[in-house]
Amino acid sequence: EVSSEITEPIEMEIETRTLRATFSNIGGGVRRLVSFMERNGHRDEIILFDVPPADPSAFAMALPGTAIDLERLPHQGPSFMPDGKGVEFSYTLPSGLEISKKFKVGETESTIRLDVEVKNPTDRPQPFFFELGSVLQKMEPGIKGKPAQMQSIASYTKIGNEIRRADFSKLKKKGEYQEGQIFWAALGRLYFAVFVKPEEGTHV
Repeated sequence: EVSSEITEPIEMEIETRTLRATFSNIGGGVRRLVSFMERNGHRDEIILFDVPPADPSAFAMALPGTAIDLERLPHQGPSFMPDGKGVEFSYTLPSGLEISKKFKVGETESTIRLDVEVKNPTDRPQPFFFELGSVLQKMEPGIKGKPAQMQSIASYTKIGNEIRRADFSKLKKKGEYQEGQIFWAALGRLYFAVFVKPEEGTHV
């Protein structure tokens, strides 16, 4: 028997001088992000993204090769971090792996920092592969009546002292695979970017 009960999302909002972020326990991610820009004594609001209800949250994690739809499952949280400037989520997989996600909203810079930690409390090694979804669009939002602009999205990967770039058209067709000691990887457009950086000393 399949339950028809629908889990109502639990949302939490954090606003700083630079950003207003709405977090949801469904997928443990960001549903809406607004940036503030001070100009001539006025504060303009720029909606960076507003995720439709049926879509996964920004920065929700997917587990390729498994039947677990982590992007749409309710996580523990959101709960405020001790300083009140961020929220955290957690989820324990059937394998015993414990996932922790901590979001920190910038007070003076238009940034959101996400720290992902995966713990293995079992006595056996477990490989762990995940995808982290961003909602970076090709359309740069407009400001106060100014039209939005189409911008090229590209990926950047720093391997050793080299930075490799791939255009959106290539990413869309076959993705981008890089191998080696990766220092960071990013998706970027005109004003905004998403960076992923492994912990120092981690082989990725």
